[in-house]
Amino acid sequence: MAPTEGRGSYAKGVRKREEILAEALAAYGEHAGDGPSLKTIAARVGLSEQGLLHYFGSREALFTAILAERDRLYRQVYADGGSLESLLAAIRLQVQTPGLSRLYVAMAATAADPARPPHRYFTEHFAVLSEDIQNMLVAQPHSRINPATSVGDADGIAFLTRILIAAADGLQLRSLVDDGLDVEADLARLAAVIPALLGVHA
Repeated sequence: MAPTEGRGSYAKGVRKREEILAEALAAYGEHAGDGPSLKTIAARVGLSEQGLLHYFGSREALFTAILAERDRLYRQVYADGGSLESLLAAIRLQVQTPGLSRLYVAMAATAADPARPPHRYFTEHFAVLSEDIQNMLVAQPHSRINPATSVGDADGIAFLTRILIAAADGLQLRSLVDDGLDVEADLARLAAVIPALLGVHA
């Protein structure tokens, strides 16, 4: 095979992966409950289930790639906003898609094993999300004092970040067994107390 043919095949593979991820997220958006089956996703891109997994290597690798693509798209909602309100907007999208919440929780159950794809996904997910939230906390507008000082030091900012992420993940898990739980409202109430901790005035 000529080098140009190899590059062309790689590019086609990348485009096909992108198509699969886009269609998978669209399918999750259209399905309530557990979300779409592999067969459903495969049919949307004209592949068999085996052909679908060929592009990712395994079911877990496909599922974590779907979550990573979800994160990338949601980050476009909040990353440039510079406020906790914009992050809540992304969470609002997430809780409106219960199938993705179920997928996230299912993958989290296997993330402790470094040899499995969810471990890498969650490692990167928490690192990026933590950095984004810490930047939001430090950049809160109208702060009377240095945010790090208002919660003790830089470790205080990191602590608040962990609490916000833990709350979001915990509420997401509970929402799977409590249909009446309003995850967005609970997180909004939690976020409302953050300005007071940061010395922010209206």
